[in-house]
Amino acid sequence: MNLVQSQILSGAKQLEEALRAVAQGYSGAIGEAFFEQLVQHLASTLQADYVFIGELKPGPSSPKEDDTGNSAPPVAEIPQSIRTLAVSAHEKIVENFEYLLPGTPCETVVNKQLCCYPRGVQRKFPQDRMLAELAAESYVGTPLFDSAGRPLGLMAVLYCRPLDEYRTIETLLRIFASRAAAEIERRQFEQVLRESEQRYRTITENIGVGILQVSASGETIYANPALCAMFEVDRMDGLVGEDYKSFFTADSWEAIMREKDKRRHGVASSYEVEILGKRGGRRQVVIFGAPILGPQGEFHSYLGTYTDVSAQKRAEEELRGSETRYQTLAEVSPVGIFRTDAEGQCIYANGRALHMAGLSSNEMLKQNWPSTLHPEDRGRVMTGWAAAVAAGVPYYSEHRFLRPDGTVVWVVCQAVAERDPDGKISGFVGTLVDITERKRAENLLRQSEHRNRLLVETARDVIFTLAPDGTFTSISPAFESITAWQMADWLGKSFDLLVHPDDQTLAKDMFSRCLQGESLPIYEARIRKQDGDYAVGEFTVTPLLEAGRGTGVLGIGRDITERKRLEDQFRQSQKMEAIGQLAGGVAHDFNNLLTVIAGNAELLLESPTLESHHAQECLRDIKQAGLKAASLTRQLLAFSRKQLLAPEVLNLNDLVANLEKMLRRLIGEDIDLVTDLTSDLWLVKADPGQIEQVLLNLAVNSRDAMPQGGKLTITTGNALLDVDPSRVNLQPRAVDYVLLSVQDTGCGMDESTRARIFEPFFTTKEIGKGTGLGLATVYGIVSQSNGHIEVSSQVGRGTTFHIYLPRHQELAVPAEDKDPRAAEPRGTETVLLVEDEDMVRNLVRDILAHAGYTVLEARHGAEAVRVCEQYGAPIHLVVTDVVMPQIKSLYISGYTDDALIRQGVRREEVSFLHKPFTRQVLTHKVRDILDL
Repeated sequence: MNLVQSQILSGAKQLEEALRAVAQGYSGAIGEAFFEQLVQHLASTLQADYVFIGELKPGPSSPKEDDTGNSAPPVAEIPQSIRTLAVSAHEKIVENFEYLLPGTPCETVVNKQLCCYPRGVQRKFPQDRMLAELAAESYVGTPLFDSAGRPLGLMAVLYCRPLDEYRTIETLLRIFASRAAAEIERRQFEQVLRESEQRYRTITENIGVGILQVSASGETIYANPALCAMFEVDRMDGLVGEDYKSFFTADSWEAIMREKDKRRHGVASSYEVEILGKRGGRRQVVIFGAPILGPQGEFHSYLGTYTDVSAQKRAEEELRGSETRYQTLAEVSPVGIFRTDAEGQCIYANGRALHMAGLSSNEMLKQNWPSTLHPEDRGRVMTGWAAAVAAGVPYYSEHRFLRPDGTVVWVVCQAVAERDPDGKISGFVGTLVDITERKRAENLLRQSEHRNRLLVETARDVIFTLAPDGTFTSISPAFESITAWQMADWLGKSFDLLVHPDDQTLAKDMFSRCLQGESLPIYEARIRKQDGDYAVGEFTVTPLLEAGRGTGVLGIGRDITERKRLEDQFRQSQKMEAIGQLAGGVAHDFNNLLTVIAGNAELLLESPTLESHHAQECLRDIKQAGLKAASLTRQLLAFSRKQLLAPEVLNLNDLVANLEKMLRRLIGEDIDLVTDLTSDLWLVKADPGQIEQVLLNLAVNSRDAMPQGGKLTITTGNALLDVDPSRVNLQPRAVDYVLLSVQDTGCGMDESTRARIFEPFFTTKEIGKGTGLGLATVYGIVSQSNGHIEVSSQVGRGTTFHIYLPRHQELAVPAEDKDPRAAEPRGTETVLLVEDEDMVRNLVRDILAHAGYTVLEARHGAEAVRVCEQYGAPIHLVVTDVVMPQIKSLYISGYTDDALIRQGVRREEVSFLHKPFTRQVLTHKVRDILDL
């Protein structure tokens, strides 16, 4: 025997021993035990470090595109991983695992036949991390196929050393591959069988039809719950043959016995019986019984289905009993009922159907019903009818009847074909329901929905709905006009992304409470606009409820940004009004005191007995201080808009030109003064002295803003404005305005400063550099002149004041100039002086007496009347702070213009002299009045 033959015999003997060892190890085992025993004995026999059997676990298949570019259904599932059924590691069973196929030797095994890598398997498959973890050096694997040749899995052997001889391993794996594949296929079949049995049991346990299986010997094999319910028992186990007799009537049991003989001969049959339930219930059932035959064709068992037709039987009985009542019921039915023959000729119509068609019974029977249809609906109805008849399905349509009198009736028609036993159509039966009112209501509803849609789409308020998670589900178009956001961009987004951070707590709390059904008050929140600015919104929210549960929120948001601004303006106006009232009261008291101080100082200065030069200087200082104090009270009255104005028709160009020299001296040489005056400037009616005061105050303000010099520009022009009342400080009273602008190149103002510049006593100047009344005075004068003022300013870019005064249509009247140095007028007339302030009364008395007048004194109106009655001689003039009727009067007061109005005095109806006044002003005024 040569060496080759010896090696062949040795290999065969080794293989035989291996087969015997492995076969003895798993003989008789199935399932998990089989796989574990197989890998254990293979590992032991082949002295392998690792042996495992795995089952393919299909992964998701990749869809492919068809010729049209659409995704086509996947062709087959592509195996992506192995799920092990048994693993031996160093001859011990370890836990199963899942193993990804791509990039592994197992992938090669699954796609080919048996594969062997006797050495360097890790280098060949560097992506396979499991090989590295197991320190595998060699690998032998074989695929497992089912009986149809489809891959089921694989069986593999791994060594931590190279293999010099592996033919026995390959042969052994091939031999046991078929047995392992058969076990996997058996295992999968059992799983499918279990699932199939479970589905069958689920169906039979839940179906409403009773199912009974009885053996050839009469023993109950299976009865489902539906059958137990029919028999009114909990279980039917143990019932045999005659045990069932008590559950049927005598006639029914006889029928069952007759059918039993048929089943033994392999004949299925259907018949009807009556069941007597254990608790007394009675049911009519239809039994369909069929025999189940054994392998040799012998009768094995009986399977029957029990269908409860009790309700059907009762319906049939009721139907038979109601046939005599049918005609009466049909006639009184509110629904139209009709029948036709196969050709559509009407053979019956109840009164309601006749009324809808507008025909009598004879007229209806003489014509086909299609002729009663509205011409516009006839083609559609007949096409649908023909299709329903051809398909054998019920017919439904909404259409119109056109009555002979021209009226239209909308109906819902439902009809079915009646067929004879051969299935041929013998006629039609149907119902008609008058839906004319419903159609009218639907039309009104559509109109209402259209109006509501227009209301939502055109509403200036934002109408929106929110889901329970706070996201927008709908938004009205006003959202875009208010915020400049696109509606579509915010659908599905949370509302709190729009809310100002400081308002989010309130907004979220309101949303949460509303969602719980709570009734909430109106609240305000700031909403972010697309430009980053915020609009102030006023919100009303209402819960959307279904079955008492919040399903969302309906909200209405109103943009009140402008209203809030006006409210702030109103509060500011109220504050200014309050300060103005205080200023007016203070001014009155000061005016009385200043009248006495300045007047007495003036009298003393003109006294011939006053020789001391020092005393004269002191008196002049007192007089000058009084005049300055009077100027301060005028500023208080100007800012409070309660000073007495002497309006004249003016051309602002003339006023600016007359002031130009004074303004140049006032602002200094470092500042350039530029005037840009419109040649055809409209006229205004205003107090020229007050407008001059406005220009002077603004010029001083601009000068202080340009300490290093700059440019001051005064501009006039005509302005034809469509004025928005919300943009001005006063309600405008004209459309045509004359514009006076004062612009500087000074330091400018920030927004916070600009918002407060017209507040009295507010100043940014150093202490002692300003009273804070300059711009407040400007504001008051302009407002009292029925104009308004606007300010624009940027830090470092200067400030511009725009003053708008109403245009006046009359021509200007030149003012009469009086020389203040003219000689003091004198007279000898009698003057009645009425004044409640003693000091003021004494001063006026001395001044008038010094001018030659006879002065009668009174402290109040009643005393003045008594003085007049007692004096007896003519009184030529009354100087008073109380109006005396039917006599020449000079009204003197430290109160403001509105105080006169409250006393019923119109300024144009009386002569008025405002305190404080000088001696010369008083004597000139008295003389003027007396000379009228």
